[in-house]
Amino acid sequence: GVNAPSNYLRRDERAAGRLAVEKIAEKGYEDMLFVGLDRWENCHYSVVDRPGGAVEAAERLGVDLEILDVVFMPGEVERFRKPLGDGIHPNRAVIAWNIGLAEWCGHVAAERGMIPGRDFALACCESLEDTDAVWPELSRVDFDRRQMGLDAANMLLRVIENEPVDASERVYVGNWLEGHTIPGLPVSNA
Repeated sequence: GVNAPSNYLRRDERAAGRLAVEKIAEKGYEDMLFVGLDRWENCHYSVVDRPGGAVEAAERLGVDLEILDVVFMPGEVERFRKPLGDGIHPNRAVIAWNIGLAEWCGHVAAERGMIPGRDFALACCESLEDTDAVWPELSRVDFDRRQMGLDAANMLLRVIENEPVDASERVYVGNWLEGHTIPGLPVSNA
């Protein structure tokens, strides 16, 4: 349409959710918990797309996936502590929507004597600029922010110079960074 956005960059957040489920399923996990955010009006599209992609992949792979949507705000988050803690166990992988939720999952697990990567699996659908320094062991989806920044700057320069821009939308798919937070599944004595 006339008011359609043009010349912009977008991360494929749905693919990030799918990728997390696929990589964890490759490790043998068939039971997963996605810890996301409760939706609000005009929320960022990743709030909907990351768990949506996870659900798509889980259905395609025949994996059980529970969604826990958290109101991650002071005074609200505490009511989700017990359901999260009850949902963390060695045979289940936990996928956090973002780094803040991944850290919170680690804290809740620690209260129960569990450590990600040792006692349960934990992954995240994002990586921030400082994640490699702060939590390099975290298995996560990473978008090439440097490349996105370069592409955005080049697009802007072309617009300023009145040169044609070659694409109205560029979609970036994240890469999986394998850390140490997805242990092998416990061996069954069955």
